[in-house]
Amino acid sequence: MRRTKREMAKAMPPQIRQELWLDLQDRQMKVYEKALEEERNRLVKLGGAITRTHVMSAVERLKRVSNFAPELLDGVKVRALVDLVDEVSSAGSKIVVITQFKEDGLEKLLPVLEAYGALSIDRTTSQEQRDEILSAFRQQVHWNVLLIEAGSQLDGKALKEATYVV
Repeated sequence: MRRTKREMAKAMPPQIRQELWLDLQDRQMKVYEKALEEERNRLVKLGGAITRTHVMSAVERLKRVSNFAPELLDGVKVRALVDLVDEVSSAGSKIVVITQFKEDGLEKLLPVLEAYGALSIDRTTSQEQRDEILSAFRQQVHWNVLLIEAGSQLDGKALKEATYVV
């Protein structure tokens, strides 16, 4: 039986929201500033033909650039996530990490978090695979991290085993 989002939310413990503000390092900031300038110029050239889609495309590019240092599986956000995952898994807890990007998110984070027992689900994961992954995450202590691409289907059950969601 599938439960609604509202039913799943009621089954979860109270949420505590924690924000972490990070400054990009010099190399990553330079790449970000260059991408920002390019996107501004592109949008200016569109003039009156600019649409919401153009703006959202620019924002998406800037999000991708701010996630990872160029050509590296590194960056200030990645290091902060690794520190959190290390702390959570050392305490015997589990964490779910949701990313809106597959190639520039999930696929880059998986090798970085493998040492902590990471599993992943994306939009193309079959129902059978999802069920196996979710079962393993819920039942086996050595799987501490579940990476999920935003928009992926799960199994309708709350992930009570995870004490953190990022």
